[in-house]
Amino acid sequence: MAAEILLAIFGHATIIAAEKWIAVVLAVLFGALVVFVLPHVDFAVALTGRRDGASFGTWLIAMGIVFAYPISWYNFASDYSRYFPSETSWKKIMFASGGGQFVALVFCEVIGVLCATALGGALGDDPVSQMSKFLPTWFTVPLLGAIILGGIAVNVPNGYTAGLGLLALRIPINRVTSLTIIAVFTLVVRVVTVYYGQFYELYQGFLNYMVFWTAPWAAILIVDYFLRGGRYQADAWMKWGRGAYWYNHGIFWPGVVALVTGTVASVLFSNSPAYVSPLMRDYLGWGDLSFEFGLFFAGATYFMLARRHPSLRAASHADRASADAQTPLV
Repeated sequence: MAAEILLAIFGHATIIAAEKWIAVVLAVLFGALVVFVLPHVDFAVALTGRRDGASFGTWLIAMGIVFAYPISWYNFASDYSRYFPSETSWKKIMFASGGGQFVALVFCEVIGVLCATALGGALGDDPVSQMSKFLPTWFTVPLLGAIILGGIAVNVPNGYTAGLGLLALRIPINRVTSLTIIAVFTLVVRVVTVYYGQFYELYQGFLNYMVFWTAPWAAILIVDYFLRGGRYQADAWMKWGRGAYWYNHGIFWPGVVALVTGTVASVLFSNSPAYVSPLMRDYLGWGDLSFEFGLFFAGATYFMLARRHPSLRAASHADRASADAQTPLV
């Protein structure tokens, strides 16, 4: 955690430089893990397909769990995009971030499947402790180091943005003080989690619950982006009590209604370890469709309420007038 906070204090350029090398180290070590695991994998079992009565509903639940990780990252996308030039193509950003996540996550998930198959499905809630069954002792230490590095790489931008988030609340502190507060809070949570709870279960539950509101929130941001043609007034974002984005006393009600609608839809169509909806369990009998319905209902609701809303139309005209004097976002 000290490394995470230190990198976050040094800032964005340091984070980018550090994560470039962390990515190389992780790729090498996890690639070596595959080499050690493959001889223990029973591919006849791996290719069997459905086992133990698994159904399409079970597959949907598994997809919901898999989806929870990348969508939980959505809150932190601006850790990187906030520093791009305004003329950067949204398509390049989309393919770079989406493609990077796809390659990395599929690579790690395939490793997870291979490990689970090699262990006969007995990964349990502490998969790291099972690795000794097919890893030589000399490789275990660098692998554990890789896991720690992976945690640092994931958490550094989260801490960086959390520190900026406190400043955005208009608390009169500097960035180092803000990060210190985040560090103390995080340390307390980690100690309590490690010593007084099942870390993996709590972490997985946290990710699963995040889907309920993060997926609708992502849909709202994406729809808003295209309703505005990708044009925003950067200076107006920082104005308090006035400006194009102050709306109704600082609240844009179409966004609030859309977020609530999408979150309710996510909960209603949930059939996951986080929550099993009576609608899904007693009537429809499907698997987990929380993120699909959350995305759809939030996006559709926001589009219908916001596209002709006077506040957004006025802001849109101001956006375009401001953008005409600048380089447009393509």
